[in-house]
Amino acid sequence: MLFVKMCPPFFFCPIPGDWIYQPNQGSTIWTILLACERVKIFMAWNVFGATTPAPYHTHQENQDYYGHITVDGTCLLVAADGAGSCPMSQVGAEYAVTRAITLFTSSTPTNPTAEDAEALITQVRKDFLETFGEDHKDYSCTLTLVMLTSTRWRSATIGDAFSMVLDEHGEWVCCSGGEVGEYANETVFLNSKHATPMVCEGESPVFAAVSTDGLQGVSFQGGDPFPGFWGPVSQFTTAEDVMEMFHSMCGKGRVVDDTTLLCATRGGAGQGAVED
Repeated sequence: MLFVKMCPPFFFCPIPGDWIYQPNQGSTIWTILLACERVKIFMAWNVFGATTPAPYHTHQENQDYYGHITVDGTCLLVAADGAGSCPMSQVGAEYAVTRAITLFTSSTPTNPTAEDAEALITQVRKDFLETFGEDHKDYSCTLTLVMLTSTRWRSATIGDAFSMVLDEHGEWVCCSGGEVGEYANETVFLNSKHATPMVCEGESPVFAAVSTDGLQGVSFQGGDPFPGFWGPVSQFTTAEDVMEMFHSMCGKGRVVDDTTLLCATRGGAGQGAVED
C-alpha cells in the first residue's frame, strides 16, 4: 500500500484498494492511495501522520509533503519541507517524496544498510536536479527519510527536517542534516550545491518518526530529544492523536511554521496481502 499525503488540511486514509482519489476535506488538493497486488503489506508497523500549515500562511498553501510505503516488511517514511521563499517549493517537496517512494518500491532492500539510505536520498537529489534543471532553486526543499525493519533502521537527511527513532533499550536517536549554507541562517536544501546527506543507523526500533523543522522548537531541549515531547508522542497510535496535538499547539501559539509528523509504531495485526 502506498499512501501519499499532501495538506492542508488534515487527512488520513488507511484503506487499501486500486487508485483512490479522495477529496481532502473540501480542499482542491487530492489524497492519493495506491495499492497494487505485487506489493505485500506487512503490518509490523502501524504508520500514521498529519500536517498543519503555519497560522500566518494565510495566502499560501502548506509546503510540507509526506508519504510512506511498506514493501515486503521494510517500511519507508519520508517527509519534505518546501522553502517558503521559493515559488514552486510545494511542487518540489511533493516530487522529492514521491520520487523517493518510487525508487524505494522499484528496488527495496530486504535488510537496509546505511549505504542504501544514502544511495536513495542521493538518487532523489540527482533526479530532482535533472527534472527541474536551471530553475531548480524555485523548487527548493529539505528531505528526510528512514527505512525500518523489525530489527534495524537506517536514515538519511538533507536540510533541517529530521528523523527520530526510539529503540527497545529506550534510547532516542535523531538524524538531522543540521547543515547551514554560506551564512549561519541559511538552510541547506536537497538541491543546494554542496548538500551532503547526514546518515544514521541503529538496531531494534520500536518507534520512528519523520518531521519537518516546525517541531524543532518544542521537541528538543539543549539540542537533545525532549522526553516531555517524544514520550507522549511515542504512545500515539492514530493520525487523530497527531491532529489533536497540533490543534493544542496552535491554540498555544506554538506552531510558527508548516509542521508535519509521520510516525511508525511497532505492533500491527500480523502479515497479509493487499486486498484487491
